[in-house]
Amino acid sequence: MEPVARLLLDTHLVLWWLSADSRLPSSVVSLLQEAGQEVFVSQASLWDMAIKTSLGRLSADLAQVDRSIPEQGFRCLSLRNEHQLAPYGPTVRLV
Repeated sequence: MEPVARLLLDTHLVLWWLSADSRLPSSVVSLLQEAGQEVFVSQASLWDMAIKTSLGRLSADLAQVDRSIPEQGFRCLSLRNEHQLAPYGPTVRLV
């Protein structure tokens, strides 16, 4: 069966989902709970979390976040060279 949609969560949405944060819009919750969704988390988001944690701007157990992603049924989207060489801005390349 083909997925209904392929979704890519940004750093905030991942953190809010994993912590059941009220800032996560209900429309996003509904979308993520729909059957057949293929949900991705970019390695760039994990990198972003690691940087923010090292700077003291985020308090997160990164190992737990890494374990929780597949437990939630989400898939990691690996970074590849073509992502870094894409013809758009550097932030968009990674996310």
